[in-house]
Amino acid sequence: MQAQAVVDANTRGLLEKLEQDETHHAEDIASLIRRHGGWPLPVGPLCVGAGWLLGCITVILGRRASLYFDLWMKEHGARVCQWSATLLPPEAGITTRALLAVQSREGEHIRLLRDHLRATRPPVSRRS
Repeated sequence: MQAQAVVDANTRGLLEKLEQDETHHAEDIASLIRRHGGWPLPVGPLCVGAGWLLGCITVILGRRASLYFDLWMKEHGARVCQWSATLLPPEAGITTRALLAVQSREGEHIRLLRDHLRATRPPVSRRS
């Protein structure tokens, strides 16, 4: 939703990259859950609906609001990955490394969003 509403090509490209990576993150996390005998909850349609609604709201609030919301979500996701890794037993090395790889990609997304927000900061007017 956010990428469709953005006019700026750089912002659109960033949001599309993040969206594509999120698909891979979801697949990686689902694989890790199954590897440990669990089943991902069937909440995909609910998440899609909630994501669409949040996307609409942030689009209405503006491009910077969308990016700040995405940044907040990425920071939360990285913390959840880190917390989840602490719950794994020591013998779950491969799973821990996979989870930390997702966290690392989230960290890269955080850097990309912060850099983009800095680069698109509106000019500060100086009053004399």
